[in-house]
Amino acid sequence: MGDDARGADRAIRSLFDRSNLSADRERALLAAFQGAASEDARHAALTVLWESHAKLVVAIASRFRRAGIDMLDLVGAGHLGLYAAIARYDLSRPERVSSFAEGWIRGAISDHIRRHSGVLRLPESDGYRQLAH
Repeated sequence: MGDDARGADRAIRSLFDRSNLSADRERALLAAFQGAASEDARHAALTVLWESHAKLVVAIASRFRRAGIDMLDLVGAGHLGLYAAIARYDLSRPERVSSFAEGWIRGAISDHIRRHSGVLRLPESDGYRQLAH
């Protein structure tokens, strides 16, 4: 395993060191994110929410692991989905953010794979095959 792969693996493992939030703390942070007047307060609430749900992002991203697509890219795409879920979460919903965010994370990762994995097209005619070989 090269140094880059070890560094990426360490970075992903470090995401598991984050603690889980209680339901009350999560709601308070969501309210702070959505209703804070200052940008610093919004950023602080978002950071805690984002870090506490990093394990969920990695768990979902690992289900999409494929050859040719870097795990860090999948995790990054999953974090974009997590941000979208946090930004769109309605506080009147009864479920936790993790339940709501799961679909957003999967969608963002699927979109990333779709955009970054090329389709292999086989030659359609004998003439094209002769040119290609």
